[in-house]
Amino acid sequence: MLGKKSIYVGQSKKELEMAKKTLEKNNIRYIQNRINHNSAFLGPGHGCGRSVSGIDSHNDIYEILVKRNDYEHAKDCVQKYKENN
Repeated sequence: MLGKKSIYVGQSKKELEMAKKTLEKNNIRYIQNRINHNSAFLGPGHGCGRSVSGIDSHNDIYEILVKRNDYEHAKDCVQKYKENN
C-alpha cells in the first residue's frame, strides 16, 4: 500500500494483539489485513488447490501497516514492549 509500511506480518494472534495494543497505547494509527489462503481464487496463476471447503484460520496471515512517517516510532514501541514482557 502506498505510504504504508508493515510493522507486523505473521500467523500469531497473540503477537498481533500485542502489536495492536502497543500501537493504540502510543496513539499510532494502523491498518490490519488478514489473508486466508483457503479462500484464494483458483484461476490460472491464482492460489493453489488446498482445501477450499470451509475456512481454516490456521492458514491466516495477519499484517499490520502504519504510515511511513510513523514506522520508526511504531517499530521502537513494539520492540520495547517485547523486551519488557
